[in-house]
Amino acid sequence: MLPFPNETKREAWDVQTTFLLNKLQYTVDLLIQENNGHITNTRLVDTTIPI
Repeated sequence: MLPFPNETKREAWDVQTTFLLNKLQYTVDLLIQENNGHITNTRLVDTTIPI
């Protein structure tokens, strides 16, 4: 997890994670607020069928 570059005060974390669900592998991007841990934005990066 890395804070957004060029910010003096970190407000959120940009996190990428991968998980399996119903035999599919998903990679998602999450924007998590530093002060309360709420996820304020999500983005599906990739969906694959694992070998």
